[in-house]
Amino acid sequence: MRFPLSLSFLIWFWACSSQQKSEPAASLTDNVAMQPDILNDSVRMVTTDTALLESLFDLDSDEDIVARFGHRISHREEFSSEVEESWQVTQLFPKSRNEVTFEWRDAEKFKGLYSITISGTSSDWKTKSGVKLGMKRADLEQLNGKPFLFYYLGWNFQGQVFWNAGSLANHGMHVIVGPQDNGHVDQGLFYPQAPEQISSNSEAAKNSDLIVKAISFRKDERPTQ
Repeated sequence: MRFPLSLSFLIWFWACSSQQKSEPAASLTDNVAMQPDILNDSVRMVTTDTALLESLFDLDSDEDIVARFGHRISHREEFSSEVEESWQVTQLFPKSRNEVTFEWRDAEKFKGLYSITISGTSSDWKTKSGVKLGMKRADLEQLNGKPFLFYYLGWNFQGQVFWNAGSLANHGMHVIVGPQDNGHVDQGLFYPQAPEQISSNSEAAKNSDLIVKAISFRKDERPTQ
C-alpha cells in the first residue's frame, strides 16, 4: 500500500529522490508547461478572494481541472519516491509558485481525487485556517493555539507536523516545516541528537528559522464544516 502523497511527498522534498519518468504519459496539455504565460495565468486566476486550496476538493478528474482552469494550465507528471513506489499525478500551474499537485485514487485514468498538495516558500493559494507557504514557526504555533510537534530533521518524515490537539487539528491538513532558505538551523533539530518529535516551543526550534514548506489535504480527511 502506497503512502499518501502528504507523507511520501516530504521524503521527496527533503531527499530530492523523486524523479520524473523519461517518457511521461500523454497529457491533455502536452508541451504546455514550458510556455511562460502559464506563470502569469496562475497569478491572474489564483489571486482572487475565493482562491482557497480547499475549493479544489470538487475537482475529481483531469477533465474537471481543465473545465475550471483550461487546457493550458493542467499538466501531468509522474513521480517516484524513496518508498520505491510510483504513481501518476496531475500538476496545475506547473513550474509556477502556484503549482498544485493532485493525486488520484485511479492514477491510470486520473480520476477520484485522493489528495492535493502545494509546496515551496510562497504561493497565492490560501487555506481556510490561514496557514500558508512560507509562514514562520511562531505564526503557525499562534494559529494552532498551542505548541505543535514535528519530526526531527535529517531522517524520513522530517518536518511533518502533529497538531498536538491544537486548533488546527480538525482541519484535515498535513503540513511540513523546514529551514528557510539561507536561514539558521539549530543542530539540535537533527537526527540523532534530537528527540523523534520536537516541540515548536523548544529552544532548538525557537533558535531556528523554520517555515511552512508544504501543505497537503486528503479528500477523505476533509472537515465536514
